[in-house]
Amino acid sequence: MRGYITSAAVAAIAVGSQVSCAWARREPVVYHKAVATYRLPLDLAGVTQIVVRSSLKEGEVQVIASAGQASLSGTMQYCIQGYHGSRKDAGAGPVEPADMTFDLERAGSTLTLRSREWLYIHHSMLYIALSLRVPDGVAVVLKPYSYEELTNPKQR
Repeated sequence: MRGYITSAAVAAIAVGSQVSCAWARREPVVYHKAVATYRLPLDLAGVTQIVVRSSLKEGEVQVIASAGQASLSGTMQYCIQGYHGSRKDAGAGPVEPADMTFDLERAGSTLTLRSREWLYIHHSMLYIALSLRVPDGVAVVLKPYSYEELTNPKQR
């Protein structure tokens, strides 16, 4: 009998770790994988702090001091694994630009960037790499999403 991992085990592996269908080591079938890159120029006039909300934790987001244009760039992966249904109903396709977008919220001198990553049963849309270029004097705070926030984005 083949063993399958639970959603909780997926969360322990997926949340806050670089994912390349990471739980596929235990789940034998990777049905679909698509990867795309994204770049967002940032206007940081008056910003002294950036808060980044994503699945990646400290040490997995590269922060680069830069005198040039501030920006956020990353690589996102859409993965379907452990799926045993019909191929036509699987939802295989590219990483859509709307999924890669970050929602920006400005409050005083703080700019919050929220990814649109998500997990749903056999599907995941997660960043596997992020890089933030910011000028000296701008603090970067990483606040990784919880498993609950990834599986229910309305909780963010």
